[in-house]
Amino acid sequence: MSLLQSTQFRPDPSASATRRSLIRAWPEFQNPAAWLVALILVIMPLIANGFFLIEIFATTLILGVIALSLMFLAGYGGMVSLMQLTIAGFAGYMVAVFGMSGNANISLGWPWWLATPMALALATLFGTLGGALAVRTEGIYTIMITLAIGAAFYYFTNQNWAIFNGHTGINTVATPHFWGVDWRATSPSTT
Repeated sequence: MSLLQSTQFRPDPSASATRRSLIRAWPEFQNPAAWLVALILVIMPLIANGFFLIEIFATTLILGVIALSLMFLAGYGGMVSLMQLTIAGFAGYMVAVFGMSGNANISLGWPWWLATPMALALATLFGTLGGALAVRTEGIYTIMITLAIGAAFYYFTNQNWAIFNGHTGINTVATPHFWGVDWRATSPSTT
């Protein structure tokens, strides 16, 4: 047997076992900090007032998910995008347009369970089109084209008062009622 044949690549069984154990241990069930965070999330509606739950906690959760999308794109894709909030804002506007809102000029009055998937589908299409423009560039140009898309959307919505209500946006979007619960209510009461 030649030296070349004896040094061929052979998978290291200990490396694959380590990789399998890391995949299995990913949720970190042994981590006390994870259990503490989970406990706080479960009891948060029982101990916090409505302002904290809606204005602080829910806004932090939404912006955290958007920030995670940036981390996913930059960390795994190596691309920095500045249009995450633009896509989220587009989805929000589409929920207001398709769903029930106080803007009678544009509201189609669909129930939330139809308006939300339609808004997500259109926001995905919008993000895909913006990404198709940005993916052809690299480096600073990717950042600049996504910034340009975000700025163009900002000025488009800010100047179209009839549809988007200018800089204040559409504030009177009806909240969903599901399983007989008003999800915007400050206390767990049924309607």
